[in-house]
Amino acid sequence: MAIPLRVNTASSTSSNWSSLPRFDRLVVLLSTLSIALLYIINAAYGDTKPSYSPGSLPPDARGQGAGSCRMSFMSPSYLHLSGFGREFTRLGNGPWGLYLYREAGWDEDPIQEDGKGGERMLLKGTPVLFVPGNAGSFRQVRSLASAATRSFWELPGVKRRGVGTRPGAASLDFFTIDFNDDFSAFHGQTLFDQAEYTADCIRYILGLYAGQDSAHPDPTSVIVVAHSMGGIVARAALLDSHYQTHSISTLITFATPHLVPPVTVDSGVDRVYSSINSYWREGYGITTSPSSLLPSRKASVSPHQQLEDFVIVSISGGISDDMIASEATSLSSLVPNNDSNGFTVFTTAIPGVQTPIDHLAILWCQQLMQVVAESILSIVDVRDSKGIVSRSDRIDELSTRLLGGLERQSRSEGNGRSVLLKDLERGVPSRQLRLGERLSIKRDPASNERQTCLMPVPLSQTYTGPRRLSLMTSASIGRKKEDLVEVYGCSSVEDSVDLELSSCTPLFPNHVTILPGSPHSSVSPILPAAVDGDSMNLLTLDAQTLSALHHIAIVVKPGGNPWVLAEFADEEDQIQIVDRGALREFHLLR
Repeated sequence: MAIPLRVNTASSTSSNWSSLPRFDRLVVLLSTLSIALLYIINAAYGDTKPSYSPGSLPPDARGQGAGSCRMSFMSPSYLHLSGFGREFTRLGNGPWGLYLYREAGWDEDPIQEDGKGGERMLLKGTPVLFVPGNAGSFRQVRSLASAATRSFWELPGVKRRGVGTRPGAASLDFFTIDFNDDFSAFHGQTLFDQAEYTADCIRYILGLYAGQDSAHPDPTSVIVVAHSMGGIVARAALLDSHYQTHSISTLITFATPHLVPPVTVDSGVDRVYSSINSYWREGYGITTSPSSLLPSRKASVSPHQQLEDFVIVSISGGISDDMIASEATSLSSLVPNNDSNGFTVFTTAIPGVQTPIDHLAILWCQQLMQVVAESILSIVDVRDSKGIVSRSDRIDELSTRLLGGLERQSRSEGNGRSVLLKDLERGVPSRQLRLGERLSIKRDPASNERQTCLMPVPLSQTYTGPRRLSLMTSASIGRKKEDLVEVYGCSSVEDSVDLELSSCTPLFPNHVTILPGSPHSSVSPILPAAVDGDSMNLLTLDAQTLSALHHIAIVVKPGGNPWVLAEFADEEDQIQIVDRGALREFHLLR
C-alpha cells in the first residue's frame, strides 16, 4: 500500500537557508544585490540612447542607435585570394583568409587571360585593406567599398567628372581580412597573431601590383580602414617584425578604443595597448620614455621615422555607441595636437552626417560611408610611388571633408582655377548690392535665368571690429551640375576700373560646411524659405581672407528653388558670452 508523502517546500527552503553559515548567506545577498545594481546601471545607460519622436527624422532614416542614418545598398561579390597561404604567412591556410571585394556590375573582373592559356590577376586601382574588429566579419567592408565604387564611376566604365578625372585619380581596390569572427578584444595573443597576419597581408597585396601598370609606379603602401579592435590590430601591425616599413600610409578607424581596452580579462591585451601607445607617443615626442615593444618587433626603424608621414583618423559614433566609450576613441594624447598627423571626429560633427551612430551601424550608415569614400578617393595619387598625396595634403583633404569649414580652415587660399567676372555673368549683367546691404534671394522654380550678385567687401575701418562674411543657402555650393550656387572671391585688376575684368577665385570647398536642417520646424523667421532637404550649406570668411578681396560674387543657377542669405557683420557681434552657470540657464529656460 502506497503511503502519500507530503513535503512542505516553504519550510524546507527556509530550513536550508537558515542552515547556511552566516558568511555564505552574506555572500549570496551581496551577489544578488550586485546583479540587481548592474542591471539597473545597464538599463539606465541603455536609456541614454537618442530617441526620436515620429516625423522628426527623414522618412528613410533608421532611428534609435542609427539616428538619421539611411541604409546602404550594394551588390557585393568576394574573391577569395587562395594564393595567400603558407609561403606568405606563418599562420598558413587556416581559418583566416584574405578576400578582394568587387561591386558586381560596376567593377571589372580582375581575373584576365594571360595570353598563354592561363590566367592572371589584373588590378588597376589603389589598394585599401579593411580590418574587422572583435567578432567582426570580412563582409562588413561592403557598404564602404560600394560607396567608393559608385563615387568614382558615373556609370560602369564611365569615370565621374572631377572625382575620377582629376590628375592622379584612381579607383579603389578593397581587400578585406577574414579573421573567422574571432574574439580579439579578450585575448592578447589573438591580437598579436592578427597584427602579424595583417602585416603579411599588406606585403602580399603590394606584391600583386608589381609590374602591372607601366604608366605609373608600383604602389608601396596601402590605405587601411578598420573597425573597433581592428584599429588596434592595424596599429600593432606597425610594430610587428613582418611589417614592411612605411607600407601603411593612412589609417581610418571606426569606433576604435585607442586609449584603453574596452574590457580587460587578459594581461596580454594590456601589453598590446602599452606597446603601441608608448610607440606612438615616443614617435611624436609626446613622451621621452622608450616604448615597450611587442615581443616580435625588430627596432630597425625609429618610431619617429615610421610615423613621420603616417596619418590616422579616428571616427567615433558618440552617445549611441554603448559598446565603446567615446573618450577611448580620442587621439589627443597619441598624436600632435596641431592635427599634423591625425585627429578625432564624432559622427555628429561630420558635414552631411551629423547624427550619433551605434557600434555596428557605423559601418553601414549611408551618409557616413559616402563621406568617407569620397575622402579616401580625394587623397589618392597614382603618380606617386606611395599612391597617395603628401601628408599635409592628406590632412587638408580629410579634415575639410570630415571636420568641415567650421572646424578647420587652414587650406591655402586661391585653391582653384580663377575666372573673370564677365565669364561668370555670361552676358547677363550682375546685380550690384550697396555697401553693407544684406543679400536675400528666393528663386522662383519657374525661372530659367542665371543670376549673379556682387557684394562689395567693406573696408576694415567700416566696422568696430574684424569683419566676417556669412552666407547660408538651401542649395549645395560647388561647380557640379547638381550644385545650384557658386561663390567666388573677386579682386580687381590693378589700374582697372572695369569690374568685368576682376579675377574671381572659387571659395568652395575650402570655406563651406554642411549644417543639418531642423525637421521640427519647416519655416524660420530669419531664413527666406523653408529647408526643403535635410541640410543647408554655410560659407564663412574671416577678416584675414577678406583683406585681399574687393567683391563677393554669388551665382545662382537655374533649376530648383534655392534661397540664399548673406551679410557682412562684426565678428564680435557673432560671439555671445554667457556669464551664468548651467543651472541658472536651465532655470531661465523653464
